[in-house]
Amino acid sequence: MKGSLALVFLFLASSLALSSSMTELEMIENEFLTDCAKRENVSVDGISEYLMKRTNVEYKTMCALSCYFQISPGIQFVLGELKNEYGLDSCNTITRDDECEEGFKQIECYFQKFV
Repeated sequence: MKGSLALVFLFLASSLALSSSMTELEMIENEFLTDCAKRENVSVDGISEYLMKRTNVEYKTMCALSCYFQISPGIQFVLGELKNEYGLDSCNTITRDDECEEGFKQIECYFQKFV
């Protein structure tokens, strides 16, 4: 189960590139991500690039990722299932004055615990 979250990220990134052959669930997840990207005026490709390569992240991309993690049923399900096994409570207690930075720091914590 250690790689479950990593698999979700890889699934997400790869599904963005293969939108013509997505399942219904993948299309729903893609809609959530696209909505968050539009809210923050960033490209989905930029988000995908960060997830695949862990490149330096721009503030707007942080906000889009934070948004996606908050509203994605797939991400929320995985995090809920693995919460106790990987001690995610420590990630969920990370706080910042800025909502985007807080969410992104929590995401980085999830990466450290799972990947």
